[in-house]
Amino acid sequence: MSRFSLDEALNALRNRSDEAHLPSVLPERCLRFQRARVLSLDPERGSDEERAHVASCRRCAALVASFAREVPHLSQWSLVRRRLGFLSEGDRLAADYHLEAGGCRRCRERDLQLGQVAAFVRSCGGVTLPHPSAAAAGTADARLEAASADGTLEADLGKTGDRMVLEARSKDPSRRGALIGFALRGAEGREERGYLVLAPDVQGWYAASASWGVDELYAALRGTCTELLVYPADRLLWTDAEHQALLTSASRSRHEPEARAAWLEWVSRTEQAAGGLSDDLHRALDAIRQRVEQP
Repeated sequence: MSRFSLDEALNALRNRSDEAHLPSVLPERCLRFQRARVLSLDPERGSDEERAHVASCRRCAALVASFAREVPHLSQWSLVRRRLGFLSEGDRLAADYHLEAGGCRRCRERDLQLGQVAAFVRSCGGVTLPHPSAAAAGTADARLEAASADGTLEADLGKTGDRMVLEARSKDPSRRGALIGFALRGAEGREERGYLVLAPDVQGWYAASASWGVDELYAALRGTCTELLVYPADRLLWTDAEHQALLTSASRSRHEPEARAAWLEWVSRTEQAAGGLSDDLHRALDAIRQRVEQP
């Protein structure tokens, strides 16, 4: 069962439990599970009376907060693939439910921040990755190259020496310091995801790269890369898994001066642009900075 299907199943179960048990024991004004979930996803969908009650009722405030923490959200990967029309039918319906019927304001905002489909880079030709045991494995059979429809972003994956290197680049000055998400899809549903921050490069380019040992990427993707997806990523509203991917990506950059400087600049710019940060976001950005600054 997908994460989104699980969200719907849990919601249905809570509805049944709510109707079966709660009305007889809760004060009349207290929220049932379904209404608490609605307010956790978008407080504006609640009535004035419901919001006022939550502000004064410890039980209902805790219930709404619990839903806000525990309800699964759509990943950037899923939002991007939904925009492109490449989700499976089941996942598309589940994503539509979460955004529309479920009314998740957070994910709607994240979806809007991703911008236009024309700025996404996608290649799905599929390549066989070099086998780690093959001596002097060539690059011709292990290269993916693509550009966004609007021409502002390019990406390629290929073999350089004993490394597999993914590079994203742009000549658009507005892309300087931009956070770029990437995802490589392999066999058996395997995926490798992460983030890059574009930094000034030669001849007017802004570029960033991620690399893996040939054996590392071969094992991670089960020997084949069936899809390359690179996209401008939103800056703030991350799921827990995406926050961990940010930490991992930032950690990998700390030994490369240009990449390290780009990440630190991105953290500072994000803090300034965000205005008043929530405690959670402040801690997240501080954690990224600490990872980059580690010796």
